[in-house]
Amino acid sequence: MAGLFLVSCSRENDKMTDETLANSAKMQLPTKVTIAENKKVISKRFEYQNDNELKEIIDEGSGERIVFVYEKDFITSKIRYSQAGEELGKTNYQYNNGKLSSVIDEVVISDSGIQYKRVVTREYSYNGSEVSVN
Repeated sequence: MAGLFLVSCSRENDKMTDETLANSAKMQLPTKVTIAENKKVISKRFEYQNDNELKEIIDEGSGERIVFVYEKDFITSKIRYSQAGEELGKTNYQYNNGKLSSVIDEVVISDSGIQYKRVVTREYSYNGSEVSVN
């Protein structure tokens, strides 16, 4: 049995532009994820802006939403809302020289009719390719 395998090359392929490379490297972003675990199904819908920035994640069961806020190319916060639109929590992201420097989580907790916020801060430091979180 004989087979034939043909490969074609051209110098034209060497003239790819940044736009051509960007378009060829585009990946398809998920619009919905469904997780089945312990006889429970969770479905989340993803919405985007500007072709690749995650704008919102919606829990199709509970109606809760997570909204992402950007400054230039960086996510600066994500805010979690109940189905009724009540803020349930917020995470702020801070950057230094283009690297994540801190994450501040604020969670609204209700206990016996009393609401309060719990705040947790994590600091990030870099040493070459190593990242430390405190």
